[in-house]
Parts: sequence; C-alpha cells; structure tokens
Amino acid sequence: MARTAAGDYERAQTALARALEVAPQRHGTRWILSVALVAGGRSAAALAVAEQSELAWARLTGVALAQHALGRPRESQAALEALVLANATDAAYQIAEIHAWRGEVDLAFHWLERARLQLDGGVRWVKTDPMFRKIRGDPRFPALLKKLNLPVD
Repeated sequence: MARTAAGDYERAQTALARALEVAPQRHGTRWILSVALVAGGRSAAALAVAEQSELAWARLTGVALAQHALGRPRESQAALEALVLANATDAAYQIAEIHAWRGEVDLAFHWLERARLQLDGGVRWVKTDPMFRKIRGDPRFPALLKKLNLPVD
C-alpha cells in the first residue's frame, strides 16, 4: 500500500502481483492491486484482477472502480449497489472509495463518516489512498482527518 500511496503505481503493481504469487490466499491483496492498477491507468487489468477475488467486497469494489474508469457507469453502479446491499456494515471504507473515485463527494464523505463510526480499519489509509485524491481539497477533508486523529499537515 505504501508504494500505491506514494504514486509509484508500477512498482506497487509489481510488488502486489508478486505477493499474490507467494500468498494467493491473501485476498485483500487483490483489492489493493486493483486500486493500484486503476490509479495507474490500467483499468482493464484492474477489472481482471478484481474479478478473480473470492472475497465479495474486494471483487465488487475493484469491479466498481475499474468499470467507472473504463467508462461503464451502469456496470460500476451495479457493482456498487451489490456491495452496499451485502457489505454496508463492513465495507463502508470501500464504498467511500468508489464514491470518491467517481467524484461523488457528498456520498464519499457520508460513507467515510460511516466507516469512522464503524471503526473500519481502512480509514487509516484515507490520507494517502489515491481513490480519495478528488476529495482532498474539500474543506470537510481536514475536519475528517481531525476526527480520525490523523495529522492534517
């Protein structure tokens, strides 16, 4: 995740692909790899990786992100709706990622607040996750970081 956060998508993709070779049972790695691929402009590859995930939340998150980047809003929305239906209580962070990536700022903040209240472990990455770069300039972002006890800078 560190290389992805730093914007070094090519090296992140290489490291994550290798991690999957070594430990294919670590299904969350597919989610991180699909994020790195989408952020790095390789959305078709991200879709292929996401579709292989055995974890529904990881598969649906990756599919929604990649389909949006590929210009397929209906497919992205269908994956998002399935994710919300099945995982609203344990994947609020990923739902926020999708909304932020799609530029749906109010919905992204709504789901980030839910993730915070649900003590979702993903929120620790909000400051560096490339899926949130579209909302970092919003005045609500520093307030969210304060609520999460993360440095505002």
